[in-house]
Amino acid sequence: MTQTKTKVLTGFESIAESILMELNLASLDDESRQHNQSSGEVNPFYNSDAVYLIGGICDQLAYSLIGNTCFKGSSKGKIDYLNTCQTLADKEERDNPTSFVGSIQNKNLERAQASYDNTEMLFMAMVETFNAVTGWTWGGSSTFESKGRVWFAEHKESMQAKRTADYSPRVSPSEKRAEMLAKLRAKK
Repeated sequence: MTQTKTKVLTGFESIAESILMELNLASLDDESRQHNQSSGEVNPFYNSDAVYLIGGICDQLAYSLIGNTCFKGSSKGKIDYLNTCQTLADKEERDNPTSFVGSIQNKNLERAQASYDNTEMLFMAMVETFNAVTGWTWGGSSTFESKGRVWFAEHKESMQAKRTADYSPRVSPSEKRAEMLAKLRAKK
């Protein structure tokens, strides 16, 4: 009897699989739209609805984890709070080893760690979902420190730049009619 190997999914992949099973995939582009048919260039708008939807969730969770320091902002996120709680708990344990276990610093550290762990778990699950659904890889080649936030901002910017470059102002029907009449009269 032949045994079939099955891949054991991580917790993140299992959550992503559950989300994928519930998504309405009619919002996704056909794979033929991933590249421009005539130029072969990567289409930055490929699955843009899913990129904005799921990418926005990933970006918000990354912001919660690391803040906006990757954009030279002052918000430092859950990791900074966790580090602060760790420092205070370490000091409390050194100063009062007998009462540390029930101390406020110990409880704050436990809560901060749980909050960070929960957010990291959701972030990883949504990154798995983003990668599986959109046809893009979250974070591209951006550094781990930004948790993909820099890549996502640049990706959105490239979409906007392309949209702006391709934009030609819409001509009103009366302007179009005037142009057509001018061409017609010029032939006479």
